[in-house]
Amino acid sequence: MPRDHLTVRSSGSPRFSDDQIAAEAVRRLSWDAAVPRDKVKVKVERGRVTLRGVLQDAHQKTAALEDVSRLFGVAGVTDRTRIKPDSINQPATVPGNAVQSAFPPRCESPSPSPPDRPPPAP
Repeated sequence: MPRDHLTVRSSGSPRFSDDQIAAEAVRRLSWDAAVPRDKVKVKVERGRVTLRGVLQDAHQKTAALEDVSRLFGVAGVTDRTRIKPDSINQPATVPGNAVQSAFPPRCESPSPSPPDRPPPAP
């Protein structure tokens, strides 16, 4: 079996319609912060979910697959998502100001002042 397929065996439980599975898959994907909104399209036929779209990285792809593979009534998942070519092997970049503004300025304790008197003699 090709690597982009996942088959889930049913335990004889009640079957959901393809429309019900598709609606729940879309809802799950929309609630997952790791999956960009409206980037993954869902198609369901006979309980098999097919995902299509272009994502930024493997983390997003894995999150989308996990979201739909755990749905009740899913017989299998076919992954037709792709990772955006220009984002592969590119380090994530965040503007310096965004990082600096995310953290409050560091408070430093004042350095101790020299004592006013010399220490007592033994």
